[in-house]
Amino acid sequence: MFDGTRSIDDKAIAMTYAQLLKQTSGELERFGVPNPEQEAWWILASSTGRENSQLAAELALPVPAAVGKKVAQVVQERRGGKPLVYATGETEFYGLRLKVSPAVLIPRPETEVLAAEILKELDLRAGRNLPFSILDIGTGSGCIALALLSQLPNSFAVATDISKEALFVAAENAGALGLSPRIQFVLGNVLEPIKAEEKFDVIVSNPPYIDSSEMESLDDSVRRFEPNLAIESHRGGTWFHREITRLGAFRLRPEGILAFEVGNRQAKMVARFIKKTGFYAKPQIFYDLFGYERVVLVRKI
Repeated sequence: MFDGTRSIDDKAIAMTYAQLLKQTSGELERFGVPNPEQEAWWILASSTGRENSQLAAELALPVPAAVGKKVAQVVQERRGGKPLVYATGETEFYGLRLKVSPAVLIPRPETEVLAAEILKELDLRAGRNLPFSILDIGTGSGCIALALLSQLPNSFAVATDISKEALFVAAENAGALGLSPRIQFVLGNVLEPIKAEEKFDVIVSNPPYIDSSEMESLDDSVRRFEPNLAIESHRGGTWFHREITRLGAFRLRPEGILAFEVGNRQAKMVARFIKKTGFYAKPQIFYDLFGYERVVLVRKI
C-alpha cells in the first residue's frame, strides 16, 4: 500500500505498467531513495521476471494484480530501509541472476573483480577448457564459485560456508543455473570440512574482513540487514586471510592460485604475510571499480 488513498494492488488491473512505474518512482522519491526512477525499473523488472527491454515494450499493458501486490511489498520494505536486493530477493553478479536473502552477503561489483582476475590468470595458464578444481571458502550466495563455473565448462567446485542457511541459498542458485552437477556444498569453517588429501587448482575467498572495532563505521543498512557472520572478523580484519594462506599452501597443487578479496588498506598487509610464508610467488594486487586495492592473487610455488 502506498501513501494516499490509492493502493497499487487495488488498482492493479486498471493500471498500466507505465502508470505503475511512475507511481513507484514517485513514492521512492518521497522517502529519499537515491535514483528512484532507475530503482522503480528494477523493482518492476524483478516483480514481473522480465528484462528491462521486455518491460519497455509492454508499458501500455495492464498490470496483473499479483505484480501490483509484489511491487507494493517491495516498496514498503524499501521504505523501512531494507536494501533493494533483499527486498526483491535477487541480484545480478557476473551476468548471472542470483537469489539472495538476509542469510547471505549481498554480492557486489567489487567481488566481480576477484572472479575476473582468477579467470585472466587461468587464461594465461592454459585456457578455460581444462578441468580445474576450485575451492570457494565462505561461499555465501555462491556468487564467486558459480561465476567461475559459468566460464569454465569442464571445471568442478567445492564451496564451504559456516551457515546452513547460506548454503541453502547457494544450492538454489546452482540449481537455477544448471550448475549443480559441478559443485559440492559443504558445511564448515575455513578448510576444516575439506579432506586432507583433496587438492585444488584454485582457492578463493571473500572472507569476513571488517575488524570488530570498525563495525560502527559501516553504512547503517549493512549493519542492520546483512549477516554479521559474513562481515565481522572478531580476531582482526585479516585473520581469515592468514589462516587460509597457511592451510591453503598444503591444499593447492603446484602453480595453484590463491585469491582473496580484502578490505581497505589491507592488500599490502595480506601480500606481505603471504610472501613471508615461503610457499608462494610474488603476490599481485588489483583495484576495484572505485580505485581501492581489493584483490590479492598469488601462485603457489
